[in-house]
Amino acid sequence: MLLWTLLFHIAGLVFWIGGLLVATSLFGQYSEARSAEERRVLGQAGTRMLSGMANPGAIITVVTGIILIDLRGAAILLTTWLQAKLTLVVCLLIMHGISTIRARKMMAGKLQVPRKSWIILHGAISLLFFGILICVLPGRLYWK
Repeated sequence: MLLWTLLFHIAGLVFWIGGLLVATSLFGQYSEARSAEERRVLGQAGTRMLSGMANPGAIITVVTGIILIDLRGAAILLTTWLQAKLTLVVCLLIMHGISTIRARKMMAGKLQVPRKSWIILHGAISLLFFGILICVLPGRLYWK
């Protein structure tokens, strides 16, 4: 049970991060697109990445993460590496929310989001992902 849950946790994370990174990249291109057709195609692709990959990936990751904590016992919540990881996951959820809200407003024509803003969001998501990896891989070994 533990290994299958861990497998789905990692797969969900891949979909979540991948969907967010591709979506922020597409929306960055959308903000500089010249033609209406190009904007339509990029906007639809970005929206599909969020709704078809990032959102399900986030749900799978969070649900399986809760199950993993339950399977390992509440004492694991006292470990430094997991506390740091959970803090970064909350930050990632916030970045996901910001991306979704900006994308919806931008697609509705209610907000102009410059490419630079999408690039910064893309970079922040990448750094959070890297931080999560550090917490889990070397963090589990060195931060008790």
